[in-house]
Amino acid sequence: MRTQLARSASLFGLFLGGVFLAGCQTGYSAIVNNNTSQPVIAQLIDTQGKRLLASARIGPSSKTELSAGNVPEGNEVILEVDNQGNPGYPPTLRLLPGRTVVNVAEDSQTAKSRIRLEVVPR
Repeated sequence: MRTQLARSASLFGLFLGGVFLAGCQTGYSAIVNNNTSQPVIAQLIDTQGKRLLASARIGPSSKTELSAGNVPEGNEVILEVDNQGNPGYPPTLRLLPGRTVVNVAEDSQTAKSRIRLEVVPR
């Protein structure tokens, strides 16, 4: 009986150790509505890990969902959206864990129009 109890306790200790070594991780999701007259490229980027988590080309008046799981807790994840004619830097938005809905809008419907990101309230 004592041996079985000791074995159970050691297995539980290994389980807890594995949980702590793995660290906490979280997921991110962005539903991107392209309300512009041009296709855009949307990307989820882990800035601490310096890695691309997800990417999609979204046609005009279309939407898609980008998602990434298993991101280490505390890492910053941004959504970056750009189009071919954007005259400035691509707009970015820091995402919170969970789901965020974002509209991509443009200042005018010309080929060299600036685009911007607008968060849709929950």
